Formats: sequence, C-alpha cells, structure tokens
Amino acid sequence: MAQTLGTLQFVLKMTRGPDGLQSPALAVTSAGGVFDPFSATPERILTILPANTTLSYTVSVDRRNYAVTLTDDANSSLVARYDTVNGRIEFG
Repeated sequence: MAQTLGTLQFVLKMTRGPDGLQSPALAVTSAGGVFDPFSATPERILTILPANTTLSYTVSVDRRNYAVTLTDDANSSLVARYDTVNGRIEFG
C-alpha cells in the first residue's frame, strides 16, 4: 500500500493544473484503477490499487491540500495514509 500511495502522491503532484488546486475527487474503476474524473484526461489511470483495497480521498475546502487513505478490505487495521500537510506516509 505504501508504494501505491507514494505513486499516487507523485502523480497528483505532477498532474496538478496551473492553478495549483487539487482535484475535488478521485474515482476508482472496477479493476482498481484510480483516475481523476475532473481532469482534462479523465481516462488516464493514475495508479492501480492493490487487490481488496479501498481508497478514501478528501480535499481541503480551498483545494490546496488533500489526504488519501488506503484500507485493506480483509483487515481494516491495515491502513496507510498520506496528506500534503505533513508530507509523509503513516500506517496504523
């Protein structure tokens, strides 16, 4: 999950629009592909989630920061989080 979270963070940073704002939402395909339905290229897959993983994405009101949480569906205590405020991946 940490690798997926790191990849997603990098891709979101590199694909941010010229205004610097984060996407208001991310979506997941039935095959686990994460995409930005609000981007100019919504068909572009940003990363693939590990099997049986749920993604939660929240963005701040001003859209300058976001947080992503990945949770293992089989074991809800396996969680990885990343947010742009503290800039690191945390587990717990």
